[in-house]
Amino acid sequence: MPPTQARVDEMMKGTDLAPDHVVVKIISRMGKATIEKIAVNSVMAGALPTHMPVLIAAVEAVTDPGTRFDTFEVSTGSWAPLLIINGPIRNAININCGSGMMSPWEPLHVAFGYKKESSTVTVMFPNRYTQTIPAQTTAQGVAEALAGMNPGALSIMLVIPDHANVYSKEGWSKKSKGIYHSGCSGG
Repeated sequence: MPPTQARVDEMMKGTDLAPDHVVVKIISRMGKATIEKIAVNSVMAGALPTHMPVLIAAVEAVTDPGTRFDTFEVSTGSWAPLLIINGPIRNAININCGSGMMSPWEPLHVAFGYKKESSTVTVMFPNRYTQTIPAQTTAQGVAEALAGMNPGALSIMLVIPDHANVYSKEGWSKKSKGIYHSGCSGG
């Protein structure tokens, strides 16, 4: 959508911050991510003013030194930011988070120590997508298929509800089996 002045002005109504407020400076040339620039890009992406708080938080999170954006930004790899939005904000701004999306476990932000009623943005920079089909329908079989995909690598794995239900029925949890902290392990 073209970022006309009227659309950008409407987008900026999603925050109380001034249009020239610098949210962050972005490496490598230290460009200023102002509210207005975030609004311009948001309009072009089809976002709504209600999305601005999440978009501002996402810009802050992506550029946080802990995310290693300095490495991913200049890499020749195919890194792309993955934003996981948790908490009440996801329903308030109508993010698709229902059927077929995530598993029956506690939300990621709760696993990281945030309260369930907190709204958070988690950032990762994956560089590939791999789908796996387990040879067995047991929790152990599903875990072995996932663990064999990328052994020893830092990974985020989205487990479909059917597989999560297999884990749950057999008494497996993310923490008890090391699924949450160290990728999938069969142990």
